[in-house]
Amino acid sequence: MTKSSILAIVGGTFAVLVTVGAFVAMPYLTIYGMYNSVKNHDAAALSSHVDFPALRESVKTNLNATVASTLSRVNAGPLGQLGNLFASSLASPLVDAMVSPEGVSMLMIGQKPNALTPAASAATDPDLSMGYEDFGTFVVTAKPKGATTGIDLVFTRSGLGWVLSGVRFGA
Repeated sequence: MTKSSILAIVGGTFAVLVTVGAFVAMPYLTIYGMYNSVKNHDAAALSSHVDFPALRESVKTNLNATVASTLSRVNAGPLGQLGNLFASSLASPLVDAMVSPEGVSMLMIGQKPNALTPAASAATDPDLSMGYEDFGTFVVTAKPKGATTGIDLVFTRSGLGWVLSGVRFGA
């Protein structure tokens, strides 16, 4: 082997390692950028990492499942079904109002957004755990300090970056 071919192999290997490292680190960098946006109250920067239509659908699905589960335990009769229908019709406008940069800020600190409550202080540092669920899904579990349950923030690939596209309550 010549010196130039050895340098080419070493250079190529280095380039591959750097590319893979950047690819693996990208969701962590996205989370870091989002937390800085929350701390700096920068709604525009935070919003750039969120797929709001997908997030709204995810919150609606979670909320409807929670309401249906609660109502089925309380009353499985026709009155329970009417309550479920009523709750579902109320959920949509409430979710649309709650899924905002302020609501995402609350999710990032492990709190469920509430349309009637102002956003909590961004100084609250939640307990976080994070990792890949699969190649295209990265999950961050955020729990307020000392809490037993939290919220899963589900990130999906968007081009070379990652966006918040869903939540799972009660993680």
